[in-house]
Amino acid sequence: MRALITYKSFASNPDYFSVCEKGVLKIVQDETTSDFVVGEFIEVQGRKKGDVLYADSIEPVAEQDEEKAEKQAAAWKDALLDIRKPDPLVDASIFKAMTPVFQQAAMYLQGALIEMKPILMRFDEDTDGITSALYIQSLIEHFIEKRGLPYPKTHFRAFQAEAPIFEHKHLQALQKEADDFARKPLIVLVDHGASEESLHALQGAKSDGFELMIVDHHPPNAKALEQYDVTVHPFQHGGDSSACTSTLAYSIAASTFAVRKDWAEFAMQGDKSPFALRKDFKEPIVLDYISEKDYPLKKYAELLDDKRQIDLLYQRCLRLREKALQTAMTKRKLQQFGPLTAQWLDISYVTDDYPPRGGIVQGLHEHFEKGPALVTVGYDDERVIFRANQPALKLGFAANAWIAELKKLPHTISSGGGHPGASSMRLQPKKQASILEALEKKFTTGFAEP
Repeated sequence: MRALITYKSFASNPDYFSVCEKGVLKIVQDETTSDFVVGEFIEVQGRKKGDVLYADSIEPVAEQDEEKAEKQAAAWKDALLDIRKPDPLVDASIFKAMTPVFQQAAMYLQGALIEMKPILMRFDEDTDGITSALYIQSLIEHFIEKRGLPYPKTHFRAFQAEAPIFEHKHLQALQKEADDFARKPLIVLVDHGASEESLHALQGAKSDGFELMIVDHHPPNAKALEQYDVTVHPFQHGGDSSACTSTLAYSIAASTFAVRKDWAEFAMQGDKSPFALRKDFKEPIVLDYISEKDYPLKKYAELLDDKRQIDLLYQRCLRLREKALQTAMTKRKLQQFGPLTAQWLDISYVTDDYPPRGGIVQGLHEHFEKGPALVTVGYDDERVIFRANQPALKLGFAANAWIAELKKLPHTISSGGGHPGASSMRLQPKKQASILEALEKKFTTGFAEP
């Protein structure tokens, strides 16, 4: 019988895990001695008991038969795939247009699991990133269980990002994780990794032999997306950031099995997506509160199912947010630029862990956003945070576009990006004054001057 080795035990005379015409098979070297490499084709004879073959003889596939073996292996893997049409989360054209993309992404992940390929996933630290990662993890766990794959638990590792950018230091951390495996893992970046700031690290990952997959909805850089082997991004299919990452990850998981929808509903609320079905969930607020704990995904999943704990944490969040809002309202400064109001907040006074500085800016903005055109600008020595309401966006304000222009200033901005109404940038040392001056000038020329 011909088989493709997908994994082997760490021993001088290892057992093999393989894919063959009979599915996934463990090969125990009962009467043989060999040490083939992962990815090699073998001809094996022996006694089969269940999903285990006790080998009497093992030989490499003849060189002239390798091309045929490759085709056979592709057919064996295809037979193990389990793809379905995803149940729509919301009735929107972008999700219909991306259905084949979701299915291809699900096939890619399933294929990696069949081949016993290690998977390293990195996800953003907000509700959208966490719930997206939960969907990818649920697909992995479901498929392993359904197909009875001997996939080692240590082969899938998930890491919470401290910033929505994939930088060289993050690649180095993943390279260190990859040293634990006999083959290069698949890197999956969730809710980040599409920006220009991520390009250098992505190119480094490709040159180092990693396969790359992204599931994201942030405005992308074309060259960054070119680095990925699999791209799930609404901008490539006529959509925009309204389709938050969790709705995409849900659709990938739903291309494999009937998965819960509430995680994506939490994310749509948290990201203020126009597709949001409700606006009264407590979970997005609680997730953003506890995300600084950097819990394992299992812990997040357990918490989301613990309604009593959600209620307790939610009340704590409300008290802390209200206290922070009252303080911020005493420190804000207003400036009028024609029809648009800029609300400035120096957040360097903040010392508490919660709400974080970005959360304080968000809370202050939300308190006043239902009025006329408003842009809230929070800043300290290291960053500038933008929030804009719909009237401001209709006037033409776009925070991510402003950041892109400001990046042209030499030695001023280290990184930045996001959405038109919600973006941030990190500053080079001692550049706060010059950036604030540049922002005031842009407000003046963009909205105050006739």
